[in-house]
Amino acid sequence: MSRISCFFIIALVLLNPGFVQSKASVFDSQGVEMVFVPGGQVKLGMTLDEAISFCKSLNSETLDCSQTFLTTLYAFIDHTTADVPDFYMDKYEVSVKDYIKCVEADICVLRPVENEFYSLLESPDLLIGDLPVSGINYYEAAIYCAWRQARLPTEAEWQYAAVGSNAYPFPWGEDTHDVPAKYCDGTCMSATNPPPNNNFRIKVPIDTYADGQSWSGIYNLSGNVAEWTSTWYSMEPSVGGDIRISKGGSYDSSLLELAVWLRTPESTLLPFRATGFRCVRTIAP
Repeated sequence: MSRISCFFIIALVLLNPGFVQSKASVFDSQGVEMVFVPGGQVKLGMTLDEAISFCKSLNSETLDCSQTFLTTLYAFIDHTTADVPDFYMDKYEVSVKDYIKCVEADICVLRPVENEFYSLLESPDLLIGDLPVSGINYYEAAIYCAWRQARLPTEAEWQYAAVGSNAYPFPWGEDTHDVPAKYCDGTCMSATNPPPNNNFRIKVPIDTYADGQSWSGIYNLSGNVAEWTSTWYSMEPSVGGDIRISKGGSYDSSLLELAVWLRTPESTLLPFRATGFRCVRTIAP
């Protein structure tokens, strides 16, 4: 091996001390797997007319699409193209089990997983530990990511990890019939009907729906739990206050709400019951 090659390898280790590296993914200091996402361009934005047209293609007879968008808080922006540098993103949504490690380190607050925490103390192998953490506010999510020497993704990073430079509406492409995601398929809010898809009434384990992986190999970017991004709803402090954009929809979202271009503004201080998150890490230059 040449001196130049040795120097390059040493530099990578020094610049990323918390990583154990493989060809396509890394494991950080807490053992969480992160996927390498090579940079590129992503197309953001959707006009109201385009959103209504897409809505009608999904619900031609059962939903008033104009009314849906005009009476909700979904935010629309003009079409724009963003350049996204290389980065690493969590392969899975942050799980209850991994969040509890941060609680036990006296960094994260217990509230979002209080019941799950005590259940796992009694039975460490409970399936509940593999569910995504949810009911968490923006700052709780940001603190967890910082504990792992990471951060929350921008909206551009999130959407690029989901569909790359393509214009697909979902991470798996355009299929709206055999949907590989946890969403509200008609029985999600009923306690008496059989569980909806995949035999889980609400959330599913973070490694469910392998067929729904994005082009970058990341699971459940649409569905299961909505995900915080660090992107502001508005750069004007007088517009909406401290509000960030969440992406991807959740277990109680319609198929329409799983579309990657949809932007949902959420108050940073409110713990939305169906909102979780995942972390990203910038590659050192």
